[in-house]
Amino acid sequence: MGDRLMALGPVALVLLNIVLGVAQLLAFAEGVDVWLGWNIFGAVLVFFILSMIPFGTIGTTIVAYIGATKGWGWEWWQAVLLIAPYLILGIVMSAAGGIAGALSRSRRAA
Repeated sequence: MGDRLMALGPVALVLLNIVLGVAQLLAFAEGVDVWLGWNIFGAVLVFFILSMIPFGTIGTTIVAYIGATKGWGWEWWQAVLLIAPYLILGIVMSAAGGIAGALSRSRRAA
């Protein structure tokens, strides 16, 4: 039973990433609609153009943020959680690693 449960973990993560990606794409499409007044086809065009240029993901992130806040009426922190969850997770994990390193050094010094 435990092995089957352990096997579901990666599947659940893949499904959650797919749901997150779809939500981000919908926020991007809403952002293009709010910003430029274009429909989904215009959003796809803008997405592909931004995907082909260096640092285009910064542009897609900004447009998706606009879609979540101005189009859907979300608060800024909700939009950030949707648009940049891995950035937030990275910051939290870096802080946890720094705290663990500092505690480890303080224990060795004592």
